[in-house]
Amino acid sequence: MSRNKILPWLGLILAVMIGWFLVAIEIVSPVLVSVAGFSLLTMGLCWILAKDVEQEEKWVILILTAGFLLKLVYVLYTGIGTRQHDVHSFTDSTNGHAGYIRYLYTYGHLPDFDPRQEFQFYHPPLHHILSALWVSLNRLLGASWEQSWKSIQILTLFYSSACMILMYRLLRELSFRGLALLLPLAIFCLHPYMIFLAGSINNDMLSILFMLLTMLYTLRWSQKPCFRNIMILALFIGLGMSTKLSVAYLAPATALVFLWKLLHTPRWTKTLLPQFLVFALICLPLGLWWYIRCYLLFEMPLTYVPALSTESSQYLGDTYSFWSRLFDLSPEQFQYLYISYGENGATYLEHNIFLALLKSSVFEEQTLTRYNDSIYSASFLLFWSNIVLVAYSLYGMIRYMWRSRFSASARITLWVTYGLVFLSFIIFCYSYPHVCTQSYRYMVPTLFVGIVGIALYLEHARGWPRRMFLGASILFGVSSIAQFMLLGV
Repeated sequence: MSRNKILPWLGLILAVMIGWFLVAIEIVSPVLVSVAGFSLLTMGLCWILAKDVEQEEKWVILILTAGFLLKLVYVLYTGIGTRQHDVHSFTDSTNGHAGYIRYLYTYGHLPDFDPRQEFQFYHPPLHHILSALWVSLNRLLGASWEQSWKSIQILTLFYSSACMILMYRLLRELSFRGLALLLPLAIFCLHPYMIFLAGSINNDMLSILFMLLTMLYTLRWSQKPCFRNIMILALFIGLGMSTKLSVAYLAPATALVFLWKLLHTPRWTKTLLPQFLVFALICLPLGLWWYIRCYLLFEMPLTYVPALSTESSQYLGDTYSFWSRLFDLSPEQFQYLYISYGENGATYLEHNIFLALLKSSVFEEQTLTRYNDSIYSASFLLFWSNIVLVAYSLYGMIRYMWRSRFSASARITLWVTYGLVFLSFIIFCYSYPHVCTQSYRYMVPTLFVGIVGIALYLEHARGWPRRMFLGASILFGVSSIAQFMLLGV
């Protein structure tokens, strides 16, 4: 591995160790970290002026550093019970992701009962096993229970930060350079949802990491179809499905790339068939063991997902029609900036799927003003600048991706991933018609493709539309930083 490839990973490991130390000594105020962070960034700006490193590499490291520091600050002021999804409490070994982790830590084996009996235990256990082992290590080193549970966020911080490096690798794999590399990377590193996920201790962040790895290595295998690349790809898909079932949404794109290569490779039975067999031998056992186990032992359906009650206060099925959930853009939905659960003065439930996606992508499913009233202006600017960037991204994908220099395999990977994730999300929203099912956390893989769309736009755009995009990007980055700094005050 070359110096340029290994240094970002070494830097990330060192940074996460520092974060672990800060958690261990219970420095939870973002102020100290902010001062240290801005000092580091100032040193980085001075380093930008150095002459022994290529200019583009300097900016990449600076962007990655800024993204990591913002995530670290967020993790330090965010508790394990704050802005979480289905986590619940570590006080017992039942109920929620926390109970799942506690069960594995306490008993040292997989649940010996039907996972449907306990909330969230139906998920495959890789993230929960790693978290339980991490807690064990912290306890072995003398950390308190509270410190050990809190330290799980160091794992999700690592996963989220690793995604920044992988997004850089993905853009490089697609041969982007200059501003078309740097600005999309900065948007990704400062994207609010990746910051929220850095502090979320459920299995979302690890599954998203495996999704990005799957996309990257599908592209790498398509460019260089060798045993090494296909074995790594099989490993990532298998481990991803051992983390969360939704990772399987990326498998069809990979399968179509395999098929495309097969149709365009002479004597494929000698070159590709052995690779496909190795892929199946690695991926299928890793990816399916949990689902088969639960089906054989407890007759749990292979694609089981629990449904909320139709009596829930966030149930949409009886109130909003099929078409209103797609096309209703009534003014009242813009009067309340955040996701509406019919509370905090809002007179409706958030029901337009696309508007819910736009809101949750930058605010999660939270009303952020409940933490700090002064955050509203930053959130307002972030919401509208994000809409502008999404529009530019879709334009770049639709206008330029099919006529770009990309290989057919790259186009298949990007478009099929985006289309399948989007379609499955729409079906999911109608199958489980509740406010919470419209969350952006079920659509994060489209962010990877959207960033590529932005990079494509920057390669081709000229004149005032390009300048407008640059302005919206700067506003997006500044308002994202402001939102998360104010959130911790």
